[in-house]
Amino acid sequence: MPDKPPRKSNLPDWARPGPQGREASAAPPWSMVVNRSQALAGGAALALLLAIAFAAGRLAAQKSTTRELTAKHKAEIDGILKNMAPLQAGPAVEAPRVPVTEAPQPAPQNAGDPRRPGLNYPRLCQVPVAEAEKMVAFLAAKGQRTVRVPVAKAPHLVSIYATNQGFKSSGEIEYEKFRAEVLSFGDKWAKQNKGANPFRSMFLEKYGK
Repeated sequence: MPDKPPRKSNLPDWARPGPQGREASAAPPWSMVVNRSQALAGGAALALLLAIAFAAGRLAAQKSTTRELTAKHKAEIDGILKNMAPLQAGPAVEAPRVPVTEAPQPAPQNAGDPRRPGLNYPRLCQVPVAEAEKMVAFLAAKGQRTVRVPVAKAPHLVSIYATNQGFKSSGEIEYEKFRAEVLSFGDKWAKQNKGANPFRSMFLEKYGK
């Protein structure tokens, strides 16, 4: 029986069996390697272009947003300045004055009082305000300087103090001499005014602390 002619293979040369096929099967044709490399390079280039396009689009969007915010802020500032213009052009408004509260100062015990704190001074008498001027003039004629002090619980009365000299205590000899002299003045006052001696109730009173 005659041998059948070999069947023609549809495989490429490099894939066919036999010496030619074995030699070719060692590696695919160079054209295929080149084509595959070009395909990979093309895909990478496309991906890079897409990434660049995406980044460019995002940057453009950010710039657009920044421009919109800047324009919005500028419009707000322009509006504020426009509203302030009439105030700046108008008359100056004086700021409200805040009252200054000062600490209360203690009132002087008696303005012009020559008495020295810590010493005792004779309280000669208490008389009505209407008679005080006459009593002070009488004592001044006798060489006695005096000071008048209103009575806190009796506004119609004043106390008259002798201020020529201060004493440490009522037991001093100098005070006893002073008392005797003032009582003699009181007797003359009582005779002239047809009344009692106003200095019978005289006593020492400490001035200040």
